[in-house]
Amino acid sequence: MNKNKRPEKSNSKKAKSTTKAHKQVVALLQPREALKRVIKRFRSLQSPEGYWVFALEADVTIPSEYIMFYRFQGRELDPNVAERLGNYIRAKQMKDGGWPLHDLDGPINISASVKAYMALKMLGDDKDAEHMVRARTVILAKGGAESANVFTRICLATFGQIPWHCPPAMPIEIVLLPKWFFFHLDKVSYWSRSVIFPLLIMYAKKPVCSLRLNESIPELFCKNQEELVHIDRYRDKAFRKNLFILLDRFLKRTLHLIPKSIHNKALNYAEKWTRAHMAGRGGIGAIFPAMANAVNALKLLGYDESDPDFSRGMKAVDDLIVDRFNVPEKSPTEHTVVTGGRELSAALELDISPNTGTAQNLNQCMCQPCNSPIWDTCLALSAMMEAGEDQNSATIQNSIKWLFEQQIFYKGDWTSKAPNIEGGGWAFQFENTFYPDLDDTAMVLMAMARAGVLEMEEHRENFIKGVNWLIGMQCTGGGYAAFDIDNNALYLNDIPFADHGALLDPPTSD
Repeated sequence: MNKNKRPEKSNSKKAKSTTKAHKQVVALLQPREALKRVIKRFRSLQSPEGYWVFALEADVTIPSEYIMFYRFQGRELDPNVAERLGNYIRAKQMKDGGWPLHDLDGPINISASVKAYMALKMLGDDKDAEHMVRARTVILAKGGAESANVFTRICLATFGQIPWHCPPAMPIEIVLLPKWFFFHLDKVSYWSRSVIFPLLIMYAKKPVCSLRLNESIPELFCKNQEELVHIDRYRDKAFRKNLFILLDRFLKRTLHLIPKSIHNKALNYAEKWTRAHMAGRGGIGAIFPAMANAVNALKLLGYDESDPDFSRGMKAVDDLIVDRFNVPEKSPTEHTVVTGGRELSAALELDISPNTGTAQNLNQCMCQPCNSPIWDTCLALSAMMEAGEDQNSATIQNSIKWLFEQQIFYKGDWTSKAPNIEGGGWAFQFENTFYPDLDDTAMVLMAMARAGVLEMEEHRENFIKGVNWLIGMQCTGGGYAAFDIDNNALYLNDIPFADHGALLDPPTSD
C-alpha cells in the first residue's frame, strides 16, 4: 500500500509544480499579450498617410472663444454644434460655479469663467438659470469681469462690454520699431508674435460687435462698465512695472498724434506679415487664438470668403472642432473614437453635463487649441518600437516616411537669431512652416533612432540635418528654448499686456 501511495504523492507534487510554473508563464505572458493588443490598437488608429492624431483638450476658453468668433463674424453656428459646445462648457463648470484652467480640479480662473459665461449667454442660456447664477456669484466674489486678464478685456471691448481704453495700449506703429529698440516683436515668443500681429490690426480698428440685450453681461461687473478707465493699477515696490503702466497711459493719450501716413504704413505692414504667416493648411501659427485673430483682422480690413487667406483661415479654425461620441455602455477606461474636421482621433470620453440638451449620439464637442499630429506620431512610434513592433513593418515605415515629409527646411521666424543655420526641424501641428520647435524635433529624432533610421541610407542625411538644426538652436547660456534662441528679454514681462506671464520663450529645464 505504501509503495502504491508514494507515486500519488509524487504526482501531486508534480501537479502543484506544473500549476505553479503555468501561473508563472501566464504572468509573464500577460504583459506581452497586453503589448500585442496595444500594438494592434495603434495600427487601427494610424491614418492611411502614416500619422496618428488624437484630441488635444485645453480649458473652456477655446470653445468659448470659438462661439464668440462666429458671433463676431456675423455667422450662425450650426445648431447641433452650438448645442454640443454648450454642453461641453456646462460640463466643465465646477461646483462653486466657476471654471478652472486645469480641467475640473480648480481653482477658479476669473478670465475663463467670464468667457464661459459670456459664451453661454450668446448660446441663449438664461442669466437666471441655476448654473448661470452660480457662475455669476463666484465671478462677482472674485472681483467681477473687470478683474479678468488682458485677452479677456480685449474680448469684452470687442463686444462693447467695456470701453476700448480699458485694455493696454497696442499701437500698431510698434511693427515699425527698429530691432535695437527695447521692444520689438522679434523679442517676444512665437505664440505671442503670431497672436499680437493681427491683434494690432484689431486694436487699430477698435471694432464694437453689438450684442443683443440678452447677450450682454453687465451683471458680471462690480462697477459701472462705462466708468472703467485704468484697470491696471500702480503697485508698491514695482518700479519697472509702474514705469510701463505710466508709459501705457501716456500712449493712450497721444496715439491720435501719430501721423496718418505712419499709421497706414504700419497697418499695411501688419497685414502683409499676417497674410504671409497665414499660408498653408494650419493657419497663422497653427494655434487657435492667432488663427481667429487673423481672420477677424481681415474682416475688419474689408475682406470676406472671396479672399483666399480669409477662407483658408476660416477652414483652419473650423477644423479644430472635435465631436465626442456618447457610448455609455463602455468602461470608463476605454477609449472612444472622435472625429474633428477631417481627422480621426481617440481620447477618453468627456464628462456628460447634467445640463445636456436633446442632441442625439453626439452630446458634446470642443474646440482644440491646435492639432498635434507630429507629437502624437513620434510618441506612438516610440511606444510601438518599445512594445516590440517590427521596425520593417508597414506601420513603422509609413510613420517614418510621413514624419520625414513633415520636416521643415523653410527659414522661418527663428532665423532672426540664427540666420546661418540650415533648417531641419519639426513642428507640432500639420503645417506650421514658420515655427518648427525644439521639443518636437528632439522627440521625433529619438523616435527615429529607436526605429533604426540611422541604418536607413535614404533617411540618414535628413536625420542628421535635424540633429544639426537642434544643436544650432542652443541658447547662449547653454540651455534650449522651445522656438527661438535667446528669447529672454525678461523685462518685457512687466508691460501691462504681459499679465498672462507667457510673453517670452526663455530656455527651460525640459
